[in-house]
Amino acid sequence: MKLNIPDYFTIVKNPMDFGTIKNNINSNKYSKLDEFIKDIHLVFDNCFLYNGENSYVSGLCKQVREEF
Repeated sequence: MKLNIPDYFTIVKNPMDFGTIKNNINSNKYSKLDEFIKDIHLVFDNCFLYNGENSYVSGLCKQVREEF
């Protein structure tokens, strides 16, 4: 695994990332804005789930979520 997090898929059952979201936009896979927003929030939720609410990474995630 590229990021050296081999347990990620045992913890995160519904993975989503910004690269996939970008590909979905470019492929016109979102027919409604709500679908896009749901995937964005899934990225944030997965970050907190995997890293814990108080980790450094989750702190960065919170900042990005606030900007969104």
